[in-house]
Amino acid sequence: MHRERDPLLELWKHGHDRTLERIQRVAIGDEGKAALDAIGVELRSLAASITTVLDPAFARVSLAFDAQRLLEDCRVNLAFQQRALDALAGALRSPRLRKLRALQLSDLVGMQAESYGARLLPILRSQLPRPLYRAVSAAFATRHAPQTERSTRRSAQRIAS
Repeated sequence: MHRERDPLLELWKHGHDRTLERIQRVAIGDEGKAALDAIGVELRSLAASITTVLDPAFARVSLAFDAQRLLEDCRVNLAFQQRALDALAGALRSPRLRKLRALQLSDLVGMQAESYGARLLPILRSQLPRPLYRAVSAAFATRHAPQTERSTRRSAQRIAS
């Protein structure tokens, strides 16, 4: 296993932590539509990054049966996250329902963060040659980070207005 820091894992954790914090602020009523828009951009960007960067990388490694099933579950989870986000958007005016929907979305995002962060990304890192893993990390950062940074700036501008 590589002993150097893992920028892909760091970016993964940072992105999910930021998304979970936003969901929590929506749940307690501190933020509304602008935060939901930012969460939506984050989730769509993440899904696109997984599809275009991580899925091809996982196709290059040998996964045990349970890891393959976990990866498939995570792919399905992406669609559930979008549905849960839509349900949360429809529940903004009802504090109880908003909290329930936010909890459901948080659970889905948290499950995915844990599955990739604790199981799948370490498998990828251990099986890919170091230069290829670095290339995957760079491609993920290039594909994912700019989308979420633009969303964060737009949300901050809306909140400031």
